[in-house]
Amino acid sequence: MALAQLQRAFVAYLRQEDMPLPAGTDERHMQVYRELFFSNVNGFVSNAYPVLKSLHTEAQWLALVKDFFARHECQSPLFIDIAAEFLDYLCREQASGLDAMPFMLELAHYELLELQVSVALDSSAPWLEPAEYQALEQLAVKLQLAATAKVAQYQFEVDRISADFRPNTVSSKPVFFCVYRDREEEVCFLRLNPMTAQLLAKLQQTPLSFSRLLAWLAETFPSFSKQQLCQGAATTLAELAALGIIRKQPAAAIAATTSC
Repeated sequence: MALAQLQRAFVAYLRQEDMPLPAGTDERHMQVYRELFFSNVNGFVSNAYPVLKSLHTEAQWLALVKDFFARHECQSPLFIDIAAEFLDYLCREQASGLDAMPFMLELAHYELLELQVSVALDSSAPWLEPAEYQALEQLAVKLQLAATAKVAQYQFEVDRISADFRPNTVSSKPVFFCVYRDREEEVCFLRLNPMTAQLLAKLQQTPLSFSRLLAWLAETFPSFSKQQLCQGAATTLAELAALGIIRKQPAAAIAATTSC
């Protein structure tokens, strides 16, 4: 048997219990391998989605992860990538689960964001000092969304979902969140109003100075006066900067932009 063929048979046996034993192996040792691999995958997935797991019985969750283990082709062995692959599996293979839990995909996405933020590499973008974010109108430096922060929009109140709260219908209005890491490296969650969510999405896409951001706000929200936008943006950005959600553009990025 060619090596590649043996490897495929080996993997197939580990993933599915009804597959034939690969040539040259014995059932006892292969069972040890199977249990070890599945235990690792189950641990990765369970730790990434604790709320989603809590909404299933132990048997239901085990069956779900076993089906994922057996049928989904993961492209990476890294635990964070396996967690992301599980969400992809839910989207592709578990559409029927939405009948019982219509919020399932959004909840899983929300929990994956928490994991991604917890392990995100902090960029060289420095925090703003209090004196800087209290006088943003005079600050020439560009502002950007921190690498340790992500903005998301959902139809369900995913932050409230638990065994005691399982919504069957979407919220009356979209729900916006920022998931971020604070100075103590703790993952935190912040509900956003639509305007703040749009502002953060803009800064994630394009770092801007306060004056340029104000010009964009005036164009995007013409029903507000420039004074209203200036006061509101200064207050909101100062609060976000204090949390570390908004950072200063790194000097290296500024230099690269200038050289171009």
